[in-house]
Amino acid sequence: MINVSRILILVLLLLFSAGISYADIFVISRNANIRELPTTTDSNIIERAEKGDWFIYLGSNENNKWRKIELDDGREGWVYYTLGRIEDDNYLYSLSTSTDIETPEQSFDITKLEIHIINVRQGDSTLIVAHGANNKKATILFDAGKPGRGNQFVVPYLKSIGVSKLDYVISSHLDSDHTGGLDEVLTYDSDDTEDFEVELTGKAFVPRGDVSSSQRNEYDEYVKAVKEQTGENILILSPPTYLPLANGITVQTITGGGEYIDSSTNNVVDLEVSDANAKSIGLLITYDKFKFYVAGDLGGQSKHKYIENKVAPYVGDIDVLRVSHHGSNTSTHKDFLDETKPEVALISTGSDNNYGHPRKKVIDRLKQSNSNIKIYQTEEGDETSQYKNLVSKEGLVAGNIVISTDGDCSYSVTGNGSEFNTTENFNNDDCP
Repeated sequence: MINVSRILILVLLLLFSAGISYADIFVISRNANIRELPTTTDSNIIERAEKGDWFIYLGSNENNKWRKIELDDGREGWVYYTLGRIEDDNYLYSLSTSTDIETPEQSFDITKLEIHIINVRQGDSTLIVAHGANNKKATILFDAGKPGRGNQFVVPYLKSIGVSKLDYVISSHLDSDHTGGLDEVLTYDSDDTEDFEVELTGKAFVPRGDVSSSQRNEYDEYVKAVKEQTGENILILSPPTYLPLANGITVQTITGGGEYIDSSTNNVVDLEVSDANAKSIGLLITYDKFKFYVAGDLGGQSKHKYIENKVAPYVGDIDVLRVSHHGSNTSTHKDFLDETKPEVALISTGSDNNYGHPRKKVIDRLKQSNSNIKIYQTEEGDETSQYKNLVSKEGLVAGNIVISTDGDCSYSVTGNGSEFNTTENFNNDDCP
């Protein structure tokens, strides 16, 4: 359980302490005994800690095997080093969590929904725009590609469609090709005469979970950018949180941090996964008769504890699927597709990838789930690596892809790619 008062106290310590630095904390990674002395011999257990608990870190013993911590009541204790990890104060920026998000400043009735799949080459970036009367709009930016891609692709695209304010910014998970460009969007400094900038007017989010050494730099830059622009910390986004966007549209978090909503009970289940992809945030967006699902790199294999398949009954029948993990074979399995039955599948992949994305097996599974399914992708995919013979060429290369709907029985797909550079209209399969 996250103790907000402890976070506030520690933040004050960080700001005002002198002498000893309390910039580091010790996070418990599995249930642990806190002992009176740095030994298991003749040392009393003074408290038991659970996975996820954290304490002010005071130092280590001479052989570096025990961590000295400060307990809530001010006592000092020792924990064996393998039972947790040392984090710096940036970790605290994501300890705040909420299932009750404030409504954006401007509340209006939605008249049109647009979902933009921004071509960031190998990576992901999705922009959700709810339009209202008198040019009102509310927005969610979900990922922004690798480092460099925020400046190179995302910001120019936002400028081209007249979006300079974001109500929410979300990192689906902390992999570089999803989080790396987010700080660039928020700190973009234009050299042009129009001096275009992007303002975050609401909240920024990450899923619950550890920050690995390979993710640390992009994560810290994201945290810093949000803090500098808004003065606030990023938040953990967990199911079943709803994100208020506009009247008439529902945006619900249905996975995140290894948790998912079980359709049979409507309860949130924690699978306690260690795989970063399995911790991806998944959003289910419903606008009248239209449904869209996006979930970062969420997987459906044993190492993911089949989370993608387990949440599928809650997702239900959708119109458009943002295919997870760039069309990797780790996602989009038969059990998931049997429940969701998408009519349109969108794949974000790059010709610069060397992972064999999108895999032919995934395209085959999509086609087997619905013989009439339409598949669009941002770029051609892997053309040079050892996996190139496993890549499908069947999805239409559509560049930047835009889904547009008024929520009724129809929606459209527009692309600007080499194989699809037009607009195609679709009817919702639940409508006559």
